[in-house]
Amino acid sequence: MPSAYVGTSKAYKMTVIRQSSAQRDGLLGGLVAILAVAFGLGAVNAHTTGGRIAALLLGGAIVLVLLGGWIRLIVRPSRIEVSAEAITLVGPSGERATLSRESGSQLTVITIGGGRVNNRGLTIAGTGTVISLATFFSLKQVKRQCLAYGWTFTATG
Repeated sequence: MPSAYVGTSKAYKMTVIRQSSAQRDGLLGGLVAILAVAFGLGAVNAHTTGGRIAALLLGGAIVLVLLGGWIRLIVRPSRIEVSAEAITLVGPSGERATLSRESGSQLTVITIGGGRVNNRGLTIAGTGTVISLATFFSLKQVKRQCLAYGWTFTATG
């Protein structure tokens, strides 16, 4: 399935950008596999029965939590809707963050967060609204679709 598709109607045209399944599945699949192997080896190499049980229970619990989060991301993904009038991030629960053309058409890619974890976001100067690209969205794909609808970009902040 492509990462973006165009939904058209006579009254309204927009592009829906989906989360990158390659980024999501690569990261979470890799984590689950590495942790399963690590805890499995820990259980095999434990010197006592209690150590084996602890490794299996702890490892199993962590892997189940990761699998549950992975399934939730697949079942309830976020998406970005781009049109000539607005750019909207629709979260997994239906919550929306919108950048409207009425506020301006010049987008700025900003850095969200601090310390070791930094993510990218889109904003229009002075609006206070930020659309986060942290949940597996391709900045390249988002820029391409925004430019196609006449949005412009300033230097990265």
